[in-house]
Amino acid sequence: MLAATVPPPGFHYRIYNTWYNPTTMKDNNGDKSDIDLDVFSMVHRFVHVTERKILGANYFYNLIVPLVDKDLTLGPYTDSQSLALGDTVFEFFGLAWHQPRWDAAFALAVIAPTGEYDSAKLASPGLVYWSGMLTLGGTIYLDAQRSWSLSALTRTLVHTKQDETEVTPGSEFVVEYGLGKEIPQRQILHPAGDCRLRLLADRG
Repeated sequence: MLAATVPPPGFHYRIYNTWYNPTTMKDNNGDKSDIDLDVFSMVHRFVHVTERKILGANYFYNLIVPLVDKDLTLGPYTDSQSLALGDTVFEFFGLAWHQPRWDAAFALAVIAPTGEYDSAKLASPGLVYWSGMLTLGGTIYLDAQRSWSLSALTRTLVHTKQDETEVTPGSEFVVEYGLGKEIPQRQILHPAGDCRLRLLADRG
């Protein structure tokens, strides 16, 4: 819902609580195996949207600080990590456009390896490599009252080498999308989802 719509000028705080519980995974050959993974994340986001205009858009920047809790069982292997700091995102340059029938956003970010990592512990909260992230997306309002919205937000990620494993993860493309209907005093959510694609294979 409104994934590509940036708040109005001012300081904003958001918190995202998510839970992820996959039960199967595939290897590079497409073969499946059982997995029991519980991931809870509490993500704190601090956003400053300024009055400064660039190309007709408001300049903004934000900081994203995740706290991650993991429990993993993979065959005889088990590992867990209590709520701990993950990798921090600093979106240092962002532009937000607002028009009567559409919104759009563009941003550049760096993901810093602030989370702890140990290659022997698969539940580590961090990934111990740097990443660059390009964000681009838009929201279209399907009626003049802006009660119906269709939004898509894309992110392209490029990663550096993970020193401990000497592996450079392949670039990724992620898109979030959603259709929504807003009613005064409450909001009804309609279909939403996301898709993640690997653009390049891992190297090393």
